[in-house]
Amino acid sequence: MHNFRLIDFSDVEDKILYDQLIFKDKRSFIQQSSWWAEIVCRISGDTPIFVCCDKTKLAASMYFFKGKFGNILVSNIQPGSLGTFTCMEQNPDKRREMYRDIITFLIDFARLRKCISITVTDNPLIDDEKVYIEEFLQPEASMETFIQVIELEEYFDQKGNVQLPAYLKRTCLSRNINKSMHHGFDFSVENSLKELMKWYNEVHCVRIKELKGTPLPVEIFQNIGLFLGKGNAYFFKITKGNKILAGALCICRSKGVIDNYMMSASTDAIKKGVNYFLMDNLLKWCFLNKMTLFNWQSSNPPDGGIFRFKKHWGSKVLPYSFYCKILDKKKFRALQQNDLPSIQKEYEGHFLAPYPLLIDNKQGRFSKKEIVGIAPSVPEGR
Repeated sequence: MHNFRLIDFSDVEDKILYDQLIFKDKRSFIQQSSWWAEIVCRISGDTPIFVCCDKTKLAASMYFFKGKFGNILVSNIQPGSLGTFTCMEQNPDKRREMYRDIITFLIDFARLRKCISITVTDNPLIDDEKVYIEEFLQPEASMETFIQVIELEEYFDQKGNVQLPAYLKRTCLSRNINKSMHHGFDFSVENSLKELMKWYNEVHCVRIKELKGTPLPVEIFQNIGLFLGKGNAYFFKITKGNKILAGALCICRSKGVIDNYMMSASTDAIKKGVNYFLMDNLLKWCFLNKMTLFNWQSSNPPDGGIFRFKKHWGSKVLPYSFYCKILDKKKFRALQQNDLPSIQKEYEGHFLAPYPLLIDNKQGRFSKKEIVGIAPSVPEGR
């Protein structure tokens, strides 16, 4: 058994060492870091439970939440979270042993904290992780979703020229990029929290309300905005004159994966191709700043217009899943006696369980396409 310990979030050096450990693996996401934990925990009321074994470079990023219907231990809180484990061991037998030990540790930890359930996700960039999670967590249910990504080393050649065929030929993508060039749009990278909040209020919230959705909490944008231009967060904006027409808030780590946390544009500007102008310039910025992977995150609905927009840019679909194990079946049944809106409100920002399990006690594997009709969603403001 490995010698696991919990990261001390009051110790700056301990947090730095943890983040350095997970980012030795280029497939780790910024959402697995202590930086992200402090962004989201300020508004969620969770306690970050970051576990590591320094000797073997094994780690897991989890969150403990005390709910009135029961405590839970989850790997992802708030929209945009991604990833759980870091394991750089290449030997299959040793990898299996390491996943066994850390998952066992997390289950034991959750039981001691009287959690009714534990939920983890696999990393969509790591092929074998789901096998170990299913074997050692033994979840009652899982929900498959996906991210869409652009492999930037395939999108550009070594000199930074776009080599995507759809970009070079006469296609929907190239036509819309060309159209966007004729409207006087200006692209810039903005480090001002004031400008970020102006976009949030005047563009993002307006667009989301047009789509009959609820904007993400302003506190998340404010918290991320404090780090603009400091290596983990960037705000890309499109303006015409003094008016902001579109923007994209991205989170990342140096020379690695960059996540499109939220992208929104005004309706009139969308008709003029502003999203194509924004993405064309943003991807070129990614190349100049040595990013390797652009993560669009997911899409709602999973086969709608936003999904197709991302596909135009040569995006690949990478599946991953949420895995839920019930630890206290009696308390879980008691939780199910409450009405769904009350449960959603109590565990807002947390993936408690797939809806078929939560509502109808159905066990098994489910997909986002199956569940999207009954699960609450936040429309994306593209």
